[in-house]
Amino acid sequence: MDTDHEAHSMSRTGPDGGGAKPRACANCARLKIKCRWPEYGNGNPDAACLRCARMKFSCHVPAATQKRKRGKSTRVAQLEEKLDGIVSLLAAHRHLQASSMSPTPPEPSKEPRESPREAARPSNANSREPLGRDVEDLSAMYRLFPGFSLTGEQATAYLDIYQTELMPNFPFVVIPPSMDAHALYSQSPSLFWVTMAAVAPQSLAIQEEVRKWLRQYIAEHMIVKQEKSLQLLQTLLLHMAWSDYHYYVYSDATNFLQLAMSLVIDLRLDKSPDTTGVMPKSLLGETWTALNKGAPYRLGVPHTLAEKRAVLGFYHFSSIVSLLFRRGAQLPWNHYLSQCCDSLLDAREYEGDMYAVALVRMQCISDRVSGFLPPTGTGDRDNSVYRPPLEMAIKSLRAELDRFAHSQPAFVSHNNVFWAYYHGLVMRLYEPIISMRVSPASSSDTFSSETFQRTESLWKCLESAADFFGSLQAIPSTQLPLLPLTANALLALVVVTTSRLLLLEVSNDWDSAPARRKLDFAAALDRIADLFEQADRWAQGAGRRRRPQEDTENAPCMYTFRLRWVRQWYLSKISHSDMPHQQQQPRTSGARPAQALTANQWGDVSLEDMDMDFWPELFYGPIPEVTLPTPPVMGWSM
Repeated sequence: MDTDHEAHSMSRTGPDGGGAKPRACANCARLKIKCRWPEYGNGNPDAACLRCARMKFSCHVPAATQKRKRGKSTRVAQLEEKLDGIVSLLAAHRHLQASSMSPTPPEPSKEPRESPREAARPSNANSREPLGRDVEDLSAMYRLFPGFSLTGEQATAYLDIYQTELMPNFPFVVIPPSMDAHALYSQSPSLFWVTMAAVAPQSLAIQEEVRKWLRQYIAEHMIVKQEKSLQLLQTLLLHMAWSDYHYYVYSDATNFLQLAMSLVIDLRLDKSPDTTGVMPKSLLGETWTALNKGAPYRLGVPHTLAEKRAVLGFYHFSSIVSLLFRRGAQLPWNHYLSQCCDSLLDAREYEGDMYAVALVRMQCISDRVSGFLPPTGTGDRDNSVYRPPLEMAIKSLRAELDRFAHSQPAFVSHNNVFWAYYHGLVMRLYEPIISMRVSPASSSDTFSSETFQRTESLWKCLESAADFFGSLQAIPSTQLPLLPLTANALLALVVVTTSRLLLLEVSNDWDSAPARRKLDFAAALDRIADLFEQADRWAQGAGRRRRPQEDTENAPCMYTFRLRWVRQWYLSKISHSDMPHQQQQPRTSGARPAQALTANQWGDVSLEDMDMDFWPELFYGPIPEVTLPTPPVMGWSM
């Protein structure tokens, strides 16, 4: 009995019997009210609390019970922990796979060599990654399909080449220097593989398989799964920029361009995130999230610098394709794109942002020429008259283009590729004048100033071609394989526009003979072909990607072969009296010696008889047999 009284007292006063707070009685605890004890009854086992005494209830305090301590992990918990670890390892292993087939990674060396990228990588002793992760990254196997697989060391080397050599020429998709190959693959497998395909040496058959794989990948993720992400847009931009696309042979190039346009629109990259016409408390955000399977509503979310580079890169690419190839619609310029340029310059995250902004703004100035030029392909010959207002507009744009180009910082102005862009865009201003004619009122007066206004513009077009060839020859031959499609498309424009200009029929305001003496077109093509030949030998020796004419080991460079072919075709169209005295006989390619064509094999077909799609196709497509009566229809891309 004494024991019960002692426990009852301890439950009220605490185990030490001191001034601990008394516990509530059973009645007050059940009703969840405060239990008050009289001062004289605190510690007395026979005393009742004030409420129970007033209500004449039987008052007792339940005995205190100790809480059960949690024991060690059970066997089931241990098994669950092991299963979680196995699932994590399988998920990481799937990230390292490039196809559904699991590759067998090579055995790591006993003393792996530490690369500079690994030395700069911070170490974390508490990381849950297995020991030797750096060794596994270098020895892992990335496999896209049979015939195109890379080791971790190769992927790291190719990524370094892209970041240091290719990315400065197309600075719209930046892979940070701190990102390694494994992290890039984990973040975006498609971006990883198009980057590897832009650098790794591969045959023409492998290149075609890469295009086929990318079509399937984009169709599955964009069309079937309705995915919309910045990584998909960057993948399309890099693939179109660094692939040898024959725009009039491969129709998927146009499809990729339109898919990239849809990504820009769906991601709202071409508009300011703050612009909207809905009310502040609209349900548009919730509706968007529900209809797009949980995708967050992007209204009001500021665009990152990577997103701004991507939209500017798409504008630059679509403008080049629309302006030069007459293919597809371009992204219209607006005030927000100008703000994106200002943001990149203010942030100064990468030095290449200055070059990217310079290309975009120079392209924007050149695009305005389409606003006052007559439309092509309409058959309306009344609009193809060269009038003084058109000359004033072209002169105004030329002056603005000159001021912008000569106001660039040293990082941009010392880049010969930038000046090649500049001279190519200047030539694009004057290129439509070739197919125009002077007004009938002026053609009757041989001394009219309007007659020679067209002559002056055509001569400036010829001078811009000579300046372009000079800028291109100033580029080191080792840099030519690193140029994207946008730069090489300008070479196609200059080559074909120059041939049209030098083969233009004699009229009151133009004579081709002095123009041919001013610009030795055949010699210029020969020098550029030699540069591409040197670049191809360097790429073959350095283990870089080549662009061969045929899928054979000793096949010549595609651009060398086609430039020399155009040179022979041009020489076959002009008379011997118009040739410069130092001009040598046309060289024949070692691959096809029968390609040395003569004038009678072409008949009476001239470039002016071709439609507007002829000149961008000149460098693409198969070389025709010499018995064809018309020039070949070839596309262009480098």
